[in-house]
Amino acid sequence: MVEGSDGRWRTARWFFRLAFAAALLVCVGLTWMPAMAQTAGPGAIQGTVKDSSGAIIHGATGCGENVGTGIETTRTSSSDGIYNVGPLIPGNYEVTVTANGFATFKQQM
Repeated sequence: MVEGSDGRWRTARWFFRLAFAAALLVCVGLTWMPAMAQTAGPGAIQGTVKDSSGAIIHGATGCGENVGTGIETTRTSSSDGIYNVGPLIPGNYEVTVTANGFATFKQQM
C-alpha cells in the first residue's frame, strides 16, 4: 500500500458506511409512513340519473347533506345524467336527487 493512501481508504469506508446507513434509514422510514390512500381527505358521491326505462335524465339536482354537520353540497347532472357531489369531508351523507316531473330519490350513505 502506498504511504498516505490509508487515509483515503478510511474516508471511503466511512463514506460507504454513511451512505448505507442513510439508505437503510430511508427504507425503514418509508415502511413506517402511512399510505396516501389511508389518509382522510375530501371525497365525492357520484351517480347517474335515469328514469325507470333507463333513459338518461340531464339537469337533475344531486344534493349531499352531511348528517353530522348539516352542510349541503349540490350539483346538477350533466348531459350524460351524471352528477358528482364533492368535494366532501368524510362522514355520513344523505343524498337527495330531484328532477322536474319525477319523484324525489333519497338515500343514506
